[in-house]
Amino acid sequence: MSEALPKQAEQPHFNPLTQKELSQKELSQKELSQKEIEHLDLLSFVKILWRKSAWILLLMVAASAIAYAITAFVVKPSWRAEAYIEAPKENQLGNYYALHNMYQLISGNKTEIQPQDSASVATTVVPAVTTLPQTIYQQFKQVVKSYDVLKSFWLNSDYYKQMMNGDKNHDDALLESLIGSITFTEGNARNNSSDKIEMTLANPKQAAELLQGFIAYANLITRQVEYDTLIAKWKNLFDQVNLAVANKLEQDGQGNIVPASVWQSKLAMMTSVQPLDNQFSAFHYLKTPVQPLAPNSPNQMLWILAAAFAALLLGSALAIILALRSYSQKNYA
Repeated sequence: MSEALPKQAEQPHFNPLTQKELSQKELSQKELSQKEIEHLDLLSFVKILWRKSAWILLLMVAASAIAYAITAFVVKPSWRAEAYIEAPKENQLGNYYALHNMYQLISGNKTEIQPQDSASVATTVVPAVTTLPQTIYQQFKQVVKSYDVLKSFWLNSDYYKQMMNGDKNHDDALLESLIGSITFTEGNARNNSSDKIEMTLANPKQAAELLQGFIAYANLITRQVEYDTLIAKWKNLFDQVNLAVANKLEQDGQGNIVPASVWQSKLAMMTSVQPLDNQFSAFHYLKTPVQPLAPNSPNQMLWILAAAFAALLLGSALAIILALRSYSQKNYA
């Protein structure tokens, strides 16, 4: 009897597609998980945020507390004083108003255009008349906005001199910041708003006092410019009239006939006037500068609300990202 041949051990069957199928299966699971995440509705996100609401609220409180601490103890407050102004009244110009009008009368200049009758009022568009107070006020506004005037005011102020430390870079930067601390805002007739001058400093009392001082300084410069201009005009006119009287001329520079008695009358008027006084204001206060009661910046409430809102957004985003990550890991397991 022949011995039974030993059976060959069975070798495990290897399917070369197994690894590929597994990879495809894992890939399909990932795609399915991603699709499930994409199909999460708004209610699911609300539930996620509700579960993490205590954590988000705690983050908002912490951010608000940090914002409060920064505004209260770190950031230096600034105070803004303001003044509202308009064109001066005629009686605020002192005797400048009378002397200016007398010059216009003697020289024969016409400064206003008026219609001759009611019919011309209805049919003619009359150009806007610029009065003397308005002209002076325009000059005053140019002075207020002048960089050189602002620089000169601060260079001569005790406030700037006390803050200087001798370092050129520091002093120059300080001067530029002080120049920028004064702002002028044009009024808008449509909004019924007036022209406004503001000054922002670290001390409320000094802000109000220095703003009033700057306005007075700008008024002084405007007065000097207007006075010098009028004096120069008067001098030229006086020389012409005096020459005409001395030479008994009977015509003016344009060849018009002017009797000698008229020249003598003009000379008498010019020699009888009083000199310019110091009662001159190129503006009229609608609101004088007063010490501000609350700092202009930082706006503590705005900082706190902004910090809380930023924390809300950040906390919500983190809560959703962590929840989606945990959801994905569960589906991959």
